Amino acid sequence: SDGAAMLVRTQAELDAGWQAMHPEAGQDWSEDERRNVLDYIRTFSYTPPWESALEPGNGMVEGQVRQGTPNGGVINTLPITLTAYVNFEPAQALTTTTDAEGRFTFAELSTAEGVVYQAETAYADVRYNSNIVALTPLTPTMSIDLPVYETTDDDSGIGISRANWLLDQEPGALIVGQVFNFANLLDRTFVGKTVEGLDRPATLALSVPEGATDIQFQDGVLGGRYQQVGTLIYDIAPAPPGSDIRQIVLQYRLPFEDDSATLEQEFPYRVGQLNLLIPELPNVQTEVTGLTQS
Repeated sequence: SDGAAMLVRTQAELDAGWQAMHPEAGQDWSEDERRNVLDYIRTFSYTPPWESALEPGNGMVEGQVRQGTPNGGVINTLPITLTAYVNFEPAQALTTTTDAEGRFTFAELSTAEGVVYQAETAYADVRYNSNIVALTPLTPTMSIDLPVYETTDDDSGIGISRANWLLDQEPGALIVGQVFNFANLLDRTFVGKTVEGLDRPATLALSVPEGATDIQFQDGVLGGRYQQVGTLIYDIAPAPPGSDIRQIVLQYRLPFEDDSATLEQEFPYRVGQLNLLIPELPNVQTEVTGLTQS
């Protein structure tokens, strides 16, 4: 009934174990009959959809919500949600409230393999998530630090700590993949500024060349979390403080005519590091100019 153990065992391995330990059981059965029995045995490791994949245990998560902005507001009681994920899928949500000093505790948690936990709270209309923790029989108790921050509409702390460009080509178009790691060097969460053409404040901005098509994101779509105005694409999610607060991955096509293409792009923020990755392809030549910092 151990799902983790059965996950790494093939039917052939189960059959070999059967032959080694109990060769007399089913010795006259056909290959199909043995296969059916092995298939049935494996069902003991399945969790029916009407039952929880989590079994209560002796696990415990202790946490502390703290004010991350110097001279920020006092942390009083805040609602806390602890979400349990089984194989990266949400399986259970537990709720509690912090005490007057921001502390919280969740007990009787599962320490099974494949189960991880993440805490979440809301402060000043912004949601904050903790790091993900895993409990085990050897370490059934873990502590979570959950900082919250005051908010600001000042974007002077926003920058791109690292940018990776991956260029490829197909007949008539460049395929551009971009990975941006953002930073917010202020001590407050940037909640955005008003942008003409958008009905909500925008936080992080990305520039795409004119004519870019088939713009895709790893974690959202245009018209949802990401909004486009001209050649700028805006993220509307708040940006908390940190040196590596968010990674945005996008891809687009840039059509071109004849046998050459020019990719020109400006950055809305300072860039700490830019890596340009171009595959070595036959009959393809690349010239890079104009990489300047201002």
